[in-house]
Parts: sequence; structure tokens; C-alpha cells
Amino acid sequence: MAGELVSDRPSFSTGPYTVAPGEVIVEVGYLHGNGSLADVDTFGVTDVRFGVNSEWEVDVLWSGVSHADTPAGSRSDAGDVALAAKYRIARNSDYAISAFWSVGVQETMPIGAALVGEWYLTPETTAFGMVQWVSDELIRGDERFQPAVGISHALNSEWSAFAEVFSDIAITGSGHETLTNLGVAWAGKSNLQLDMHWIQSVDDSSNWQVGIGVSWLLP
Repeated sequence: MAGELVSDRPSFSTGPYTVAPGEVIVEVGYLHGNGSLADVDTFGVTDVRFGVNSEWEVDVLWSGVSHADTPAGSRSDAGDVALAAKYRIARNSDYAISAFWSVGVQETMPIGAALVGEWYLTPETTAFGMVQWVSDELIRGDERFQPAVGISHALNSEWSAFAEVFSDIAITGSGHETLTNLGVAWAGKSNLQLDMHWIQSVDDSSNWQVGIGVSWLLP
């Protein structure tokens, strides 16, 4: 029996659902961003999710290829690869909670850990959230705390919409940014989801991103 397609796209929060054992979900996206220093296009943001058993999944993530236009000229960069795992802590008719870990494979080995959850307010409306710690290096890196909270609503059997607020707060060093994320998703097929979303900085009105993506449960 085929598993259920529950995508982690396109919110900041990682969803608490794990992929069914033996199933694979591929999620791919594109982002166009505008900021005070550069316009950036990012192609091929990818998350390949593998179901291990009823509680665990493992992920391979790639941040894609980015092309930036700056006052100093243009540049292109290949993105980083990370390995991740998600463990289902609890799931019932009222809520779902999971833990998520990630580590980058590049030289500095950035790491992260998060607790993610959903709460079912009505059959159509779900609250979701995340608390995450990240470091840009495995040992003695710059650490950040990243909470997020949001709400999603099923408009009908195929369409849903969500709104989310995400904060990036320095633990070591300095800096704090808050972002809003608004989006819609279409799930007209049991193994396919299409999405689009808009990210806007609360602290800098010139800093925004728009993205589209697809999630596919492989046959």
C-alpha cells in the first residue's frame, strides 16, 4: 500500500510527519530573492526523504545553485549538501511531534537540531511550530535560535493556505531577523503537491523572496 504524501514544503518549519517505510518523497523548489545588497535566484533546492520504519526517516538535502546580481557584478555558487534524520515522538488525533537533526557534509560541518509539531484545531485548520538550534560549524561555531509558528487551513479537498512567522536570533555574536511566510499548495493528486509562497522580512521591507516548488511521492 502506498504511503501518504505529506510534504515539508514550503514552510520554514519542518513537518512532524515521517515518510512511510520503504517510500521516497522528492521535494524540489526555486526561489527568487530581492534584498538591499543583491538579487538572487536559487535553482534546485532539494530534499530527498527516505522512510526507514514507522518512526524514522533520513533525508539528503541540497541548497541548490544560486546566481546573484550585485553592484559589484554577478556570481554563481553551488549549494551545500546536508544529511538529516527525523524521529516521530508522538502522533495521535490531537497532535504530532517529531525531532529533527541535520549535519552538513562541507568542511565546517554545520549542524542543527529541532523539535517540530502540529496541533489539529479543527478538521480543516492546523497550528504548527518549530524550535530549532543551528551552528555554522560542528565545533565552536556561531550559534542561532530559530523559532517559528504558523497556521494552515484546507480551503477544499485540493487547495490549502498557510501563514507563518519565523525568527532568526543570534545566540553567539549579534543579529536578529523576523520573517513572514505566506503560501498556498495544491494537492490534486495523491502523489503530487505544487506550492508557491512569499517570504517578507519584517525588519527590512526591501528583503523578500518568492518561491515555487513540487513534492512527489515516488511510485
